[in-house]
Amino acid sequence: MSALQRVNFVTILLLLLIAGTLVLASLVYDFRQRIVPLIIGIPTVLLLVFLLLGTFFPRLGRIAEGAMLGDMSDTESVGGDAGRDGNWLRIIIIAGWLVALSAGLFVFGFFLAIPVFLLLFFKFESKLTLFKAAASTAATALVMYLMFLYFLNIEIWPGMIPEIIDEYLGGGRIPEL
Repeated sequence: MSALQRVNFVTILLLLLIAGTLVLASLVYDFRQRIVPLIIGIPTVLLLVFLLLGTFFPRLGRIAEGAMLGDMSDTESVGGDAGRDGNWLRIIIIAGWLVALSAGLFVFGFFLAIPVFLLLFFKFESKLTLFKAAASTAATALVMYLMFLYFLNIEIWPGMIPEIIDEYLGGGRIPEL
């Protein structure tokens, strides 16, 4: 194991220890109080375990590298200042996706914005075929909605558009301050 791999391993191990501790500590809270730590903590722990295993099994490491956002080959092939400008361009593009998602969530709600965002993101940013993008979108949205609606019993924001489908699409109200 090279020095860089040892540093990577120790860093992942420390992050796994912190995330695992937070997940375990949240179990003493009431159900409603531990929802957010569990929603964030459990996937984080799973991804860190995946990365930790990737340090021992190179094939897993290559899979993780393949899941990076977008195609960075254009910025890596250009040297000097242009390469750094290309990195900033990638950051601006990803920030644009996040702003678009936030606006879509506010206006159209989770039931419409999440599938549309995921489909567009998988198709254009991850460069998946339309079939793979649609399948990934359907699987991700289904798991998310089942988790929030049925497992956690949390109301999902319907969006600010006029009410179209009661409690699912439109009719959201911003709470008064």
